[in-house]
Amino acid sequence: MKNGREIINLPEEELAEILEAPCESLNRFIISAIIYHDDRIISLWFGDNSNFRIHFNFFTPGGKENPDFDQARIIDHGLTLKLGNYEAATDWIVEEHEKSKLDIN
Repeated sequence: MKNGREIINLPEEELAEILEAPCESLNRFIISAIIYHDDRIISLWFGDNSNFRIHFNFFTPGGKENPDFDQARIIDHGLTLKLGNYEAATDWIVEEHEKSKLDIN
């Protein structure tokens, strides 16, 4: 398990494409994440410059896959957060966060 803080970003070529999207849809693209391994918190930053922080346990195991925060990546032009073999759609993350109001800022 990693320690400390890790920053992951959407690849530059994908970021450039996202920033050309209509402004009202930019909040549905993850462009960056800061993973606080010691605190088990992830901070997600979206294309409209909004952000929120959630605990690792927000991401419940699905099927056979468990989230692996040591292998975090932003894929699909910011529409998916990949945690090892576990994948979470950005729309699902945002909707579940809005429903539960789990922001820990």
